[in-house]
Amino acid sequence: MRHTILFLAGFLFASSAPAIAAASPTLYQGYEFGMSRAEVMKYPGVYDCSEEFEKGALCLQDQKFIDEDVDMGFRFIDNKLITVILFSVYTEENYMQFMGALNSKFQMVTMESGDKKFDFIIQLKKYKRSQFMKNITDFEQQALASGNIKYTFIEKESFNTLIASSDNAVEMMIKADPDMRAVEYAVSEIDEATIVGLIQFSTPKQSMQLMHKKSKQKYEFF
Repeated sequence: MRHTILFLAGFLFASSAPAIAAASPTLYQGYEFGMSRAEVMKYPGVYDCSEEFEKGALCLQDQKFIDEDVDMGFRFIDNKLITVILFSVYTEENYMQFMGALNSKFQMVTMESGDKKFDFIIQLKKYKRSQFMKNITDFEQQALASGNIKYTFIEKESFNTLIASSDNAVEMMIKADPDMRAVEYAVSEIDEATIVGLIQFSTPKQSMQLMHKKSKQKYEFF
């Protein structure tokens, strides 16, 4: 069953772009941005799952996140850790648990479903509280009914620091410190019988800087 969950989650894993370098911020628990692949491989139970996801990916099965069963995935650029991913089969119970845990430490900034996007900052500044809350509920219910929603969160401290000077979520992300941690929680329907939930921890600016450095090295012979 676990192997099946890993395989299904691979559809999301492979398509999740690293959402940005300071000094090795923690992504999730003891896993730090920039850790070498060899370091992560030393953790008990970690194994190569390149064939299921993408080249260089590592996985760790049968873990817990707030007492819910999850598997873990690790993504790398140039053998440096950029993302820690938790995935599981979606249930209403673990959805509520995960959202409660994320909302306790992070602030939601966007919701996305297909080509539709809900920008929390724009909505917050445009509407009164009652209408703002209604808009959140309406978007979320429609997205969940369609079997496809992605929430993006950032650390509450960063949100509180930047909310007054930011007109939208993109502007807030650009102004954020390089080591700011972001979380994406995606719920996607794989087929009529299976919905997968995926939580991705990253430092977007550091990831982008590492990708830019790799790209620059690749084409520096021009």
